[in-house]
Amino acid sequence: MKHQKPLTEECAASLVAAFLDGATTPAQEESLYAFFHNSPEGTLSSEMEACRPMFEWYAGLKAQKPRPAVSFWGRFKYVGVACATAALVAGASFIAKDAMAYDNPLYAQYDGSYIIRNGQRISDMDVILGTVLQAERLADSLETVAAREEELLDCDYDRILVETALSNVADPALASELKNELLDESYENQ
Repeated sequence: MKHQKPLTEECAASLVAAFLDGATTPAQEESLYAFFHNSPEGTLSSEMEACRPMFEWYAGLKAQKPRPAVSFWGRFKYVGVACATAALVAGASFIAKDAMAYDNPLYAQYDGSYIIRNGQRISDMDVILGTVLQAERLADSLETVAAREEELLDCDYDRILVETALSNVADPALASELKNELLDESYENQ
């Protein structure tokens, strides 16, 4: 490449106009980049200083290494691998869900069932199973509470029965004595 003499500002201005019209050669563009790079900031006219950032940007693009072009088959390879992976995951989850549904007796007994919640029909087996399990836990806890209440009622039932039977006895001393004997006797029998 032969040595070129530096551009004057007037020549550079005419090359800028040609550049903006798309009529410059790569060699002329290189000389424009060099002109703006070698001219200190603030030494050019305001019109030329306004063009400085654009030509510095273009000069910076040339310094960057271009990325190698990816061929069609290279792109296809990545897309193909991504599609195959997605299909594999979808198929595995479908098979696993079906296997769970048929192997799990809790799913099988509710097959085709639905629930109505807030006016909406829900047939998702995961939601239904969760609701059924929650209902079972509630029933178990109610059964436990009822069993405790029954034990308490059994203990107090004899006392309540004796007090009710003796409520019509006019002599309080006699009623108290009978109550003590009957309750002591009923507790000894238990």
